[in-house]
Amino acid sequence: MGEEEWAETWNLFDRPPRKQVLPKDTVKHCIRGIGRLYEEADLDALLSGSGETVTKEEYLEALRKPYSEPEHTVTSAARAYDGKESGQLPEQLLLKVFSETNPKPSERELEQMMYGLEFSKGNIPLTELVEHLEKTNTAMDPSMQDILKWAS
Repeated sequence: MGEEEWAETWNLFDRPPRKQVLPKDTVKHCIRGIGRLYEEADLDALLSGSGETVTKEEYLEALRKPYSEPEHTVTSAARAYDGKESGQLPEQLLLKVFSETNPKPSERELEQMMYGLEFSKGNIPLTELVEHLEKTNTAMDPSMQDILKWAS
């Protein structure tokens, strides 16, 4: 997405007669609307040179700054446990992490969490683990919230 699309997004909010100025909160919606997944604090920092309103040029200038997508939470969480940076997790470590969530899962729940995971030489690639967690919604289960804390 380039400056032309950014300007079109701006114009959706800056209705005629165009004033070329929008409230900062509206500009944050514009930025998120083009797919930039900034945290609130990052948006505040990005727009820190502006007051309560932002000009179209300030908006475009902010979008010209380098941007990289935030890493998927579950992926970054799993990487936090990959001490060797191998891109894999050992089955025993995964079992330990799953079994130490709060509340502690029953044996049956633990089996369900592990069901469908395919290990090679006792390890599972992080990409497969993340896909499994998303597919089974395990990562969204309240008992699995501790797993998502890996990244923090």
